[in-house]
Amino acid sequence: MRSGRFVSFFRIAALLVVLMVKLLWILLILEWSIRRARREFEKQILVYGVSREYARRMSATYRSVMRRSVRSMLKRSLGRSLWME
Repeated sequence: MRSGRFVSFFRIAALLVVLMVKLLWILLILEWSIRRARREFEKQILVYGVSREYARRMSATYRSVMRRSVRSMLKRSLGRSLWME
């Protein structure tokens, strides 16, 4: 009986580790996508004749807003699934 609990504990621990790795992978992909979008945003602003300094400042603001919105979306989805059900 104790060996069954021992095995199930390690099974749950392994599943949690896999879940955490997958969540970190998703965050890494999202961060990479935000970085690419920031670069493209900066290029588009430069096409309209904005100076490079202002384009960088605007793209930095764009990146911070995007990161904040992605994080809040993830927090809302995790919070809703854990405490609302």
